[in-house]
Amino acid sequence: TSTVLITPGQQLLPTADPDISKLVESLLMAAGVDLRLGVDIDSVSYGKEFILQFMDKSADKSAGGNQLQRPHVLAATSRQPQLEALNIKRIKLQTSGTAIAVDDQLKTTCPRCFAFGPCLGGYWSDHRDHQDGPVALQNALYFPWRKVHQLNRVCRLTTSPEFARFGLTAQQALRYYGPAAQDYRPIG
Repeated sequence: TSTVLITPGQQLLPTADPDISKLVESLLMAAGVDLRLGVDIDSVSYGKEFILQFMDKSADKSAGGNQLQRPHVLAATSRQPQLEALNIKRIKLQTSGTAIAVDDQLKTTCPRCFAFGPCLGGYWSDHRDHQDGPVALQNALYFPWRKVHQLNRVCRLTTSPEFARFGLTAQQALRYYGPAAQDYRPIG
C-alpha cells in the first residue's frame, strides 16, 4: 500500500526555514510518499476501509470535495496545552492561540507569573533545549532577571534521520534585525 501524508498547511514544516521544509518534502516524495499540502479533512468513516472526505484548499472550489480510501489510517497531531483547565481568564492571563503569551523574561501578563515548557506552544515545544525552565525559576525567585535568547535555541524533531535547527530562520532574522539582516545562501 502507498503512504499519503495530508496536512492543512501549505508548507510541511511551517516554523522551519522554507528551503528546509521543501527539502524534507522532496525527500518524502522521493521515498514514494504522496504528499498533499493545503488539505482539510472534512470527515473520516469506516466500512471495510477508511474513507476520508477532504477539501484541497489549493484546488478549484467548484470541483467539490475529494475522497481517499485506505485500509489503514494513522492520525498524528501535535500536543497542545490544555489551558482551559487552568482557568487563566480569571487571573487575566493573555494567551496566543493555544499558548500562554510571554516576553523574553518568560513573564506573562499577570504580575509575578512566569511560564515555560509546552505551554509556550509550537510543535518544537517537546524538543527544545529546555533552557526556559531554569530561567523562569530564576526570574520567579531571584533578581536580576534573566532572558531567554531565541537566537541560539536548539530545536529538533524526532524523525529518521533527525531534523534539527539552531538559531533563527531567515524570516525570523529579518523580523528580529530588520533591514540589517542578510540572507546568505549557497549558490548551485
